[in-house]
Amino acid sequence: MIYSHPITDHENARDALGRERLAQSIASQVRKEKPSVIGVYGSWGAGKSHLLSQVLNKIFQDNQQAENKLVACVFEAWRYEMEGDLAAGMIKSLANIEKDLVGYNPRLRGAYYKKAGLALLGFISKLAPYAGPGGKLVADGAELLQSILGMAEKASQKPDIGDLLPNVDKIKKQMSELVLAIIRAAKDADSAHEYRLVIFIDDLDRCSPENMVRMFEWLKVHLLVDKVTYVMALDNHAAARAIVGQYKKYLSQDEDLAYGLRYLEKLVDLEYDLSAPKGVEAMALDQLGRELCQKWEYQRVSQYLTGPQGTGGDFPGCKGVDELLGMHSVSAPRTMLKIVKKLSLCLDVLASEPARELRQSLPASFPFWLVFLIAVYYRLEPEVLREFIRKRGVLIELIAGGAKAPGPEAWGSGPMYEFCVFAQRFGKFTGQSVKTPTREQLARLTRIMRENVI
Repeated sequence: MIYSHPITDHENARDALGRERLAQSIASQVRKEKPSVIGVYGSWGAGKSHLLSQVLNKIFQDNQQAENKLVACVFEAWRYEMEGDLAAGMIKSLANIEKDLVGYNPRLRGAYYKKAGLALLGFISKLAPYAGPGGKLVADGAELLQSILGMAEKASQKPDIGDLLPNVDKIKKQMSELVLAIIRAAKDADSAHEYRLVIFIDDLDRCSPENMVRMFEWLKVHLLVDKVTYVMALDNHAAARAIVGQYKKYLSQDEDLAYGLRYLEKLVDLEYDLSAPKGVEAMALDQLGRELCQKWEYQRVSQYLTGPQGTGGDFPGCKGVDELLGMHSVSAPRTMLKIVKKLSLCLDVLASEPARELRQSLPASFPFWLVFLIAVYYRLEPEVLREFIRKRGVLIELIAGGAKAPGPEAWGSGPMYEFCVFAQRFGKFTGQSVKTPTREQLARLTRIMRENVI
């Protein structure tokens, strides 16, 4: 199963999640002079990279007819995490842009933009040690001087700042020269058209909070120049938490996530916040079928379970599977892909000869409980799964119903709260007709889920 789609694999970006119109909208915005920064927001596994791959494909398709064409650069930030400064990694990607997307970008020749890139890397390497508190890159000479003097005083050594202050002002100019040099190289290859540059920044939220915030500062202070648009894909809430964490010493006690979100609002000119896509189960099942060289018509996991590939018949709790996998916390594309793959592996194990005795002893509702265990495994804390296997804890109590079922004050927050809402509804409307496996059976199903063996 493909859990993460590389942006550069744009030719194979199938529109399995119905986001073609969204991809076209972003591609059209990139071609304009403004916005300078476009944010594509979504939680872990929401399909951000796949969407950017679709956008890249649209850009190259539109380039064939457009008067104003785009040169694209893909910067996968997490690959440069260990280098300590993501901005330097991005400049390296630009300096080697002719090696990226060969056959789609114009054939860029000439060493000038490489020299511009190397010069800019030199400026960045000189300034990188003098970032301000919390990862904040110093924006003007006075602040830089204070930072350098403070660090030198601690180190009891005389600072050498002769050429550092001019470099602060040179960085933005050098960035502009680098962009223009790339565009000039594109025009040398195709003089009939005008060009702009688009830089895709992906997986920034996989980097450390300090590196993430420093990259935001580089963008805000030095890297926003004419003729270039940035498209950043990230979890905006994770980014906001990183921003608050880096600046917490300078914030009032009542500042919270809202401060980080406001920070992003000032940096990002236009945002696209990905909602839960429709048909995510169908996408996961289709990919599983293609992996097994089969074409299926299943749209829901419950259909897969009741078809010949699954248990071969209806079972108590079939409707519960639909409701469970319709929850927001499990409907992220990557999560759904993992659930479907894990379910397929478990069903293969249960269909094997060594599992015959266990399979015959399980209640008819076991497919539901298998899906439930897998969903809990991927979305909740390990202790929640351990307690459920022992038939203890809030989820089993809500499914059992009765006067002892805990109220919402005990449900926690986030995915746990959503699972509790589901458990209460399931217990109230379905639970009495769906037999729960014994503790031993739950433990054995969980072992199959974890180890893929009986």
